[in-house]
Amino acid sequence: VDKMILRKVKFETINSYLRRMRTCFNYYIENYDSSYSIDLNIKLAKDKNNYEKKALTKAELNKLLTNKELINSKFYIVAFIAGNTGLRCSEVLGLTWSDINENDMTLSVNKQWKVITDGKSGFGTLKTKNSNRKVPITKIFLKELYRYKKTCILSIDGRIAPFNISSIDKYLNPLLKKLAGITLHELRHTFITLLISNGVDFKTVAKIAGHDVKQTLDTYSHVNDEMMKNAINTISKIF
Repeated sequence: VDKMILRKVKFETINSYLRRMRTCFNYYIENYDSSYSIDLNIKLAKDKNNYEKKALTKAELNKLLTNKELINSKFYIVAFIAGNTGLRCSEVLGLTWSDINENDMTLSVNKQWKVITDGKSGFGTLKTKNSNRKVPITKIFLKELYRYKKTCILSIDGRIAPFNISSIDKYLNPLLKKLAGITLHELRHTFITLLISNGVDFKTVAKIAGHDVKQTLDTYSHVNDEMMKNAINTISKIF
């Protein structure tokens, strides 16, 4: 950990490594030797640039996705897909036209676009086993996607959004910050928050988001708190 701090690895990344180590040791304790113990309660400061994710309201999301400056940007389709499906950036960039299932109105998330070797990007496996999933889509989403298809130059590899993550960071994220004060990842956060706040159960949300249920509960506990307040109000009216 000390060496990673000296290399200026983000504290958030170090915490991620520690969580994985705890999982390994806990597995050992549960399956092999219950008397074994290890102290991994290392306290790390928060990254200076760490901030709470922002979620747009449905009205704010609609306003953003119909903004002319965004629509005229070649990266518009990336924001549109993220805001309507909750896909991660790498998943949006790895999405191909063959992944759109018009028959059952879903899109298949089965790969991502990432750096493979020597700085070159290509299709790769997903982040976790839960990431492989089907995400529901609407007729309005499908109509807009096909409208875009008529106007764009089709990529040789069949990708809907043939860009790299670096170009999203350089061009799209600054534009989203300017127009709505958010990043592309916060469009994913917006989508998931809207599902929960509109009554979709956490198990279904986790499946759509590519999370496990615990991760969804932990990440979106603030939405759950708001739902609890609404439940209290409803109960008061009933009883």
